[in-house]
Amino acid sequence: MDATPVSEALRDARVNAALSWTVLASVAAAAAASAVADPVWAGLAACVALLGALPALVRRSLRSMLPFELLALAALPVLARALDIPGPGRATTYFAVAAVALVLAVELDAFTAVEMNVPFALLFVVLATVAAAGVWAVARYAVDVVLGTSFLLPPRPATEAALAAVEEALMVEFLLSTVVGVGAGGPRSP
Repeated sequence: MDATPVSEALRDARVNAALSWTVLASVAAAAAASAVADPVWAGLAACVALLGALPALVRRSLRSMLPFELLALAALPVLARALDIPGPGRATTYFAVAAVALVLAVELDAFTAVEMNVPFALLFVVLATVAAAGVWAVARYAVDVVLGTSFLLPPRPATEAALAAVEEALMVEFLLSTVVGVGAGGPRSP
């Protein structure tokens, strides 16, 4: 396949760096804009921005960046949330987490001595996404038990049917996070 002027420009380190920094600036702006109203998403946006800037910071080179397409993928759910674009709810959350896991996997593979083959990288992204869903479920449960809220658990006194509904919803969340993790890692040929 012949290279087009656009594909040649995108392979240029300066162009990639400029596009990557533009994406990261928009993510940082989204983090700052949502810091008060939605601190959890602001934290996630800040994490995306920091992970995206990490190679440049460590190598002390503004050109040492991840591919801007990867950063744009990681920025999509953060920017959609900041701009109040309606999305598929929890799937957007797990897509954001899976994108962060994918960024981390690429950074480990590209900028460290760690070498990942494609199946392991996919497994890494899926497990990181499911692990994040598990940590989030445990955190909601702990807040419910300690503070008496109802982030996860139904209001007290809870019936067996209400608790079963919570368990079913939690299993659907884990399934959704697994599917999104597989989608983020994507089917790749080795």
